[in-house]
Amino acid sequence: GYVGCSYNRGQLYSSSSQTVLDTFSANVKSIDITADLSIPTKSEAVAITVNNEKIDLYGVDPFKKHFEAVKFDVTISWIRNTADSYFAIQFDLGVDNGGRETTTFKNVMTSTASSSTIETKQCFFKVPVFSVVEARVTFQLSEVLQENDLGLENRAPFKCENGCNAYTDSQSNNMYITEYNDQTGLYSIVVNFSNMGGANKKMPEPYNLKAGNNYFIENQGDFNPTFVFYVVDDHAENVNTPVMVIDDDWGIDGNGEGRLLTILSSKYDSVRYNQFDGGFKKDYPRIYSTGFDAVAEQDCKPLYQSRSQESAYLAAITVFSPISTVDYGDEGKHNVHVKWNKGYVGCSYTSGQSYSSSTTKLDDAFIISANSLDINAVYDKVTQDETVHLQVDEIPLDFFGTDTLTRQLKFEEAPFQFAIAIQWDRKTTAASWAVQLDFVT
Repeated sequence: GYVGCSYNRGQLYSSSSQTVLDTFSANVKSIDITADLSIPTKSEAVAITVNNEKIDLYGVDPFKKHFEAVKFDVTISWIRNTADSYFAIQFDLGVDNGGRETTTFKNVMTSTASSSTIETKQCFFKVPVFSVVEARVTFQLSEVLQENDLGLENRAPFKCENGCNAYTDSQSNNMYITEYNDQTGLYSIVVNFSNMGGANKKMPEPYNLKAGNNYFIENQGDFNPTFVFYVVDDHAENVNTPVMVIDDDWGIDGNGEGRLLTILSSKYDSVRYNQFDGGFKKDYPRIYSTGFDAVAEQDCKPLYQSRSQESAYLAAITVFSPISTVDYGDEGKHNVHVKWNKGYVGCSYTSGQSYSSSTTKLDDAFIISANSLDINAVYDKVTQDETVHLQVDEIPLDFFGTDTLTRQLKFEEAPFQFAIAIQWDRKTTAASWAVQLDFVT
């Protein structure tokens, strides 16, 4: 969203992109890099690699650097974490003591990020055109909003056409639900986030709102707030489902007699479900990366589904999502390991929508002692450039695109061990996938 005028700092152009990922090669003897930026934190730094030298750009000071070599391979990557960061970077190719070399320029790969590019034999000027990217995920009768949705005005609308229940894990005194008045043009405060949910902050009561078309969530003072806001239409399924909030390192015990339990957590990168107990039906429990209203929909797939009673008792499922719902119930002797990329939603009609996340890479390897292994994967909008690399022993099971993957592997004799490796590097904002591994000992 870079504008570049000193008198309108903080005003950015609108765009639907939130990442930069570019690579280019240049057969020149020198490169000069200059940058104008306003990036408040190192966690949001622009990462540049020139050959093998890494540079992290952040802060508000202009940047200049000169490089000399025979040939250059350059990469630049960035992920927006705040609402008002911006930058412009210029690469001057082959500038040498006031003269200019003849430059061969090859643009190897360009991401889906919106940008304006000016190329000459001497200059490559990249201006990413960005603004706030919505993390909003919209279901049939609910919405999940996060900090990225607030926009430059620190305000985001939400639906409440038939009346609705609102939940949040935030206790901020500066976050509000407000309502816009068409007659006066003013926003009136409905409730402060800290006053929502009643006294029990770990199991908040829903805050009910009457039907209206002008409701907003609004930040009136927090710097980079972190929250998840879940709002459910009064006509939705399962409206009496309990909602729990993880607000400390100890976590919570999801005790109760209800079928469903929804968890909110924006404070932590992930939520781990383990120590399931109780009697379960066949193919249960299941875990969804949605609120309780979407569990009844056939369009939404669980990210975990138990294969047996013992599997549920032994499983430890890590969920990288600000909201998840467990649907409690199976027989047989299995176990499970779930690797799941942060941002996965799992509903067909939300294709292209992902939860806000800072996780862009996965690199894991482990060994499973088992007689057989069942592999089930579901993936959506994974480009070939960001293929998920899954390998079991010497068998590659890479996948990309939009599809499902099912594979069963068995050992007839010792050693009865599977060596598993999984790697992934996000290149687009829309990709999402989930992998479930079920093994029999």
